[in-house]
Amino acid sequence: MKKQYKTNKLVTWVLFSVVFALLPFLVNYLLGISRGEKITLELLFGRGEILLASITLCGIALGELFEVASSPVATPPAFTKFIGLCSLLIIIISSLYYANVSFGGTDLKREIVATVSLWLFIFSVITSSCCIFITENVTTKENQEN
Repeated sequence: MKKQYKTNKLVTWVLFSVVFALLPFLVNYLLGISRGEKITLELLFGRGEILLASITLCGIALGELFEVASSPVATPPAFTKFIGLCSLLIIIISSLYYANVSFGGTDLKREIVATVSLWLFIFSVITSSCCIFITENVTTKENQEN
């Protein structure tokens, strides 16, 4: 029963965080195809807004990870620290890259911006999922001890 709860928390997090973060892009896609426009990745993701979703996902997950990182049942601590560091790096890189893109002007290559932004988003989903899984694992162990 506990394992199913862990899976449900992770699924709930994905549905309410990741899917909602992608919702504006889905709406833009639907509006574009309803107007008969050719929809490309550059058109949807070339302005870097998905970087803001990456920053938010990692920030929320990192905050939850900090809550349980000092717990004695946080195992293995090296992996917990590594995932936390990865999340922090994604936040920093995404923030700096978005600042550059938002003030970049016309000389930016939107296909490169879209590609880099999507990769950072994918990595943020992976590291954030690991953070959520670790926090749920620690919470479950602490509940079992009490």
